[in-house]
Amino acid sequence: MTGVNEQPASTEEQATLAAQSQLVLESVGAVYSDFQQQWAARFSLAGKEWQLSKQSASMVVILCLMLAAILSTIWLLSNLAMGYMLFQAGLSVYVLCLCLIIVNIALMLVLWLTIKTLCKNIGFSRCINSLTNNRSGEEEEN
Repeated sequence: MTGVNEQPASTEEQATLAAQSQLVLESVGAVYSDFQQQWAARFSLAGKEWQLSKQSASMVVILCLMLAAILSTIWLLSNLAMGYMLFQAGLSVYVLCLCLIIVNIALMLVLWLTIKTLCKNIGFSRCINSLTNNRSGEEEEN
């Protein structure tokens, strides 16, 4: 043994150590509070993303049904009217069929593009990404 006597820390050193310990505890408390707020914000965002996705999905279904009903009526009427007009104009049956097919394809494209645009709002994966703080889903979309 070396025989070195350890001297007790002075009261000034103890006060400094206590102040530093208090600062560390306050910092840990602040970090923990920020962490809780971050998770609360993530859950809030996830809930809002979930609501948006549910609303968008239900709107897509409702609009698809409405489009199907309206467009089937319009489709029948426009096909009958155009067929009758083209037949009265003296066009051959082949030209008449070609015109009706073109009209039907145009209607299909309008429907497809509308549904495709609405489906972009459906993103349950964004809800999960907001909880896990995963940014890869956003990078892939952009």
